[in-house]
Amino acid sequence: MRLTVELTPEEAAKLEASAQLEGLALDEFVHRVLAQTAGRVARPESGLPNWPGRPLSDLRREDIYDDVR
Repeated sequence: MRLTVELTPEEAAKLEASAQLEGLALDEFVHRVLAQTAGRVARPESGLPNWPGRPLSDLRREDIYDDVR
């Protein structure tokens, strides 16, 4: 599969600089970054808010509803 992404010149320059620092070609660098981050996308499984780094067990009613503040 081929994917095309339009980048600003600044974004492209940042990616190229990062790839050079890693000693990789740009396409190799992008593949690696995508592979590393693909599993990290937060997808809430419920209707509850998602607070990264904070377990749902720590949530209190006050964190969700305004009627108890």
